[in-house]
Amino acid sequence: MKGLKIATMDPEKNEVTFAKHESFPTVVHFTKTNKRGRKIKFKNRKGKQIEGLVEYLSKYSDAYMDYKKANPDFDPVELAKTFKAKPEAEYKKEWEAKKKEEEAAAKKKRDEEAAA
Repeated sequence: MKGLKIATMDPEKNEVTFAKHESFPTVVHFTKTNKRGRKIKFKNRKGKQIEGLVEYLSKYSDAYMDYKKANPDFDPVELAKTFKAKPEAEYKKEWEAKKKEEEAAAKKKRDEEAAA
């Protein structure tokens, strides 16, 4: 969809000062006119996250509204159902494992530098 990108980022490596990520997911909307971003608050009920995001985009994203106007049959909720998402607990496990690996690598590097 031209003009709209939805992406993830590692909050540990890409900290932004204006969007405190106290929960998962924290969603920030950047526009052509607002480069600093706006924290999105939408209905994030279990099983209804896509509907909440679509509702938000329908109100605030010009790119989404333009695409929807040009493609009236486009149904993002049905499209999202075709993706196989992992349970949130699995993402958290992967994140924690990655964090432990990085901490171990940093400790190893410090130990090597201290020994040198």
